[in-house]
Amino acid sequence: MATDYIRYDILTQNALRGVVRAVLADAASKGLPGDHHFFISFDTRAEGVRMSPRLREQYPEEMTIVLQHQFWDLTVDDDVFDVGLSFNGVPERLTVPLAAIADVVEPVPMGDASTPGPFAFGDPDHVRRVMGDAGYADIRITSQAVDFVVGGGLPYDESLDFLVEHGLLRHVLGSAAPAVRVAARDRLADALEAYERPDGVHMASAVWMVTARGS
Repeated sequence: MATDYIRYDILTQNALRGVVRAVLADAASKGLPGDHHFFISFDTRAEGVRMSPRLREQYPEEMTIVLQHQFWDLTVDDDVFDVGLSFNGVPERLTVPLAAIADVVEPVPMGDASTPGPFAFGDPDHVRRVMGDAGYADIRITSQAVDFVVGGGLPYDESLDFLVEHGLLRHVLGSAAPAVRVAARDRLADALEAYERPDGVHMASAVWMVTARGS
């Protein structure tokens, strides 16, 4: 008797396409608010992709487009979208089946060194200003490379869970659809393989070493 298996990979892909369709349909009807924008990567070899010979020659395998301010006539159907974009000042029309899409990313505002977030105090000049305003003198800042061991030396699978469930990734993926979280975890798993060692996942990092004299 044959065993029927649940094809979670197919379910995930279908769910992702539904998310992409919804995002594009919303952009087509309402536009993109403020500085929001999306990077969309797709396989230019996929069946149904229509683009000019010039673009096809330039992007024979994969292409990434940006939907932000300068796009027009975006239309979205059940399985395909069409959009007008300018490439080096030349208007082009693209037709892309949703099945050809490899990735859709909405960049997350990271803030800068003067605001709370992952890059807070990343600018040494900002650190000097803050400490100087607090009354410190002889402020010295040096960069020191460190070996960042994810989760303090957790095994590979647990290191992956640690990164997804803590810090920036938890913030970014917290409101994402379940299918998006699954896809993001899979992409992270692929990227982490290069950093796996017998004693854990090691990644290059750096910290500021700050010394100062109080007044």
